[in-house]
Amino acid sequence: MEKLRAVSAVTRYAFYPQSRIDEHGRAFRAGYGLVNRDARYRWSHRRFGFPVELKLANAAARRLRGFL
Repeated sequence: MEKLRAVSAVTRYAFYPQSRIDEHGRAFRAGYGLVNRDARYRWSHRRFGFPVELKLANAAARRLRGFL
């Protein structure tokens, strides 16, 4: 089940539409750029184990919801 969540998070961050990203502020775009780069690497190399950075990004998104 954890691997399925990791694959879901990777696809969400790697393939999110650019038009939706542009709707957000500069802080969101900067943070998303970092997570996106990592997600694309994970997707291309099929490395879905131990997604610490994805968990941190999800936690930050939940915490900052409404501020970005």
